Amino acid sequence: MRVEPGGGLPVAMKAGYNFHFWSAGGRVSIDPTDIAGVWVAIEARLIGESPVMAPDPEARLMLSAGADYWESLTAEWDQWTTNGDIGIGRFRFLSSEWQAFHMHSLTEAQLEANPPPFP
Repeated sequence: MRVEPGGGLPVAMKAGYNFHFWSAGGRVSIDPTDIAGVWVAIEARLIGESPVMAPDPEARLMLSAGADYWESLTAEWDQWTTNGDIGIGRFRFLSSEWQAFHMHSLTEAQLEANPPPFP
């Protein structure tokens, strides 16, 4: 994993493993009585191992957007006893073109009344 000049985060995958990332700002405190919904957006694409290399034509990687609620800002991972899913978006294959991946917990009416900004 490395940070690109534009802020991107390229990751080399290891067979049989997932890559799970989160905001550089870490967890944030929320008032559970003041949540209308959660929206997660990620943009991603396949790239080569270096800026001048093309993506591996055999690569078959999938990505899904998601989010978790944690019991506290400092809780450590404990086999799903300290956190739970807000939601998990649909998995889609990555390509060499930029794609947007989203997950939300909103109703159709909420989305229509207050559409999030789409990249």
